Amino acid sequence: MSHITTPYKIEYSEEEINDLLKWFDSHDFEGSIDLGKGEKVLDLKKAIGGLAHIAKNYRQNPNFSGQIHTFFHLRDELIRQGRAKE
Repeated sequence: MSHITTPYKIEYSEEEINDLLKWFDSHDFEGSIDLGKGEKVLDLKKAIGGLAHIAKNYRQNPNFSGQIHTFFHLRDELIRQGRAKE
């Protein structure tokens, strides 16, 4: 099974962010997900909303690159775990 593994960056391009937001807009997730290494998202809908807000409003602020990377990681894990397609 193929899946994307997005590396951490200090800055993500406008295109990368827009593609990520479009991907999440085209899916509807409920429930929780275990991201591994002690990370678990208990409410996907709420987490996606919060991470989308950060990506939309703070994409050019490197202080939020960790949260934006988490958004990419969440997408990658949803794909890897077979809960969505690339």
